[in-house]
Amino acid sequence: KIFYFPLQFEPEMSILAYSPFFKDQIEIIRLISINLKTNDLIVLKENPKMLNIREKEFYEKISVFNNVVWINPSEESTYIIENSYKVISISGTATIESACLGVDSILFGFPPFKDLIYNNVISEIPLIELKDQLYKNFSKEEIQNRLFE
Repeated sequence: KIFYFPLQFEPEMSILAYSPFFKDQIEIIRLISINLKTNDLIVLKENPKMLNIREKEFYEKISVFNNVVWINPSEESTYIIENSYKVISISGTATIESACLGVDSILFGFPPFKDLIYNNVISEIPLIELKDQLYKNFSKEEIQNRLFE
């Protein structure tokens, strides 16, 4: 299974204002990584506006996770989302795009559009339930109906 995590621009108002508990993208990647089943992957895509901005150490810290792969920042997000099991973000709008495509997603923060997303916000559940949330499966129809409601 592929879990798509498009990195967000930093510093970003949507992370600072909408995510009181989870602000560190590396920590979220770590939490996802340790909760994935064998052979499942986190696919990361750098925000194009962050190219050549982040410190080298940011990428080095992520490189220790053996179930993380990078995709070219110029790759079309729609294609990645359509081929993902789940889209994960702190507060990014890729989760809305995934809902429109009928692909499940998870938010760590509380952006204004959080009620459009089928899953609970991770900040609202005990962290021990993260693995269950990662693998909870909803149908394309359930996801899109929630969005249309």
